[in-house]
Amino acid sequence: MLAWSVFVAGLLLSLLSASTSVFNWGMNPLLLTQMASLLESFTLLLALSEKVRILQYRYEQAERESQHDALTGIGNRRLLERWFKRWSNSDDSRQRLWVILIDIDNFKEVNDIHGHRAGDQVLQQLADMMTQLSRPQDILVRYGGEEFLLLAESPEPKYVVALAERLRQRFARTPHTLNDIQIPHTISLGISELQPDEDKPLEQALMRADKALYQAKDAGKNRVVMN
Repeated sequence: MLAWSVFVAGLLLSLLSASTSVFNWGMNPLLLTQMASLLESFTLLLALSEKVRILQYRYEQAERESQHDALTGIGNRRLLERWFKRWSNSDDSRQRLWVILIDIDNFKEVNDIHGHRAGDQVLQQLADMMTQLSRPQDILVRYGGEEFLLLAESPEPKYVVALAERLRQRFARTPHTLNDIQIPHTISLGISELQPDEDKPLEQALMRADKALYQAKDAGKNRVVMN
């Protein structure tokens, strides 16, 4: 609007000067029109640049939101799938990676006894602990419901088991408090290595981690099992 206003004002002054005796500027009206056109173009360029910046920001924001869980703020399955596509086409696929599948024990009871608000806060608490204990390069995902996934790089399995144990122990000894009521909770964890040479390596690793997770559940819960 500003750009067009400048141009129209310049054009009107030019026409008044050329067609009436009110403004007797000789050749100045042509120069005035050219200057107004130049200023219009510059203003339009600034407006277009700002529009592009806003659209780019909104696109990046929408892209981030589409790859992150709204409740916990960590990644979702879409983030995991996009990461895997990039990883499988890069040299990083030679590094040893481990899938840690995490499930909150007896989570349905938390919702049934204390309500969904308490359940949501327990989910957020676990996501926060995962963020605190992981490294920036690790992938954190809310895999579904009360199930989470941590994808960690490590040259040796013992370091991954140690990471899983630290998370298990911290979560178990930090009950959630709601309205002065302590809500105890524990997690079970299944671990599997991601094998790049396998057919569909991520799916295979997830299946093994899921099997290990159920072994942990069957063995009494609140434990880590590697498969």
